[in-house]
Amino acid sequence: MPFTQAFINESFRFKTLLPLNLMRSSVENSSILGNFIPKNTRVLANIWAVHNDPKVWLNPQIFNPNRFLTDDGKEVIKIDALIPFSTGKEILKTIPLVKQFK
Repeated sequence: MPFTQAFINESFRFKTLLPLNLMRSSVENSSILGNFIPKNTRVLANIWAVHNDPKVWLNPQIFNPNRFLTDDGKEVIKIDALIPFSTGKEILKTIPLVKQFK
């Protein structure tokens, strides 16, 4: 069953369901990579860009479920850059989304 899960994960990555996340607002003044973000700033996550970033994914234009499997194919690898449906406050801890603010 690991390959089935890897195939589903790669399907979500390859054809992003929601390319742009819902508009959100920052609830307090904050800083991301040295960039000041004032309270109540509208923030929009570009999930498509995260799923197609060559800095995160090797050959992102190629459908490859094996990127989610260990070398022996027996276990699924959890990759934080996979955002199949939406983002929430927990996703801000992942590097790929934060890189968008550079």
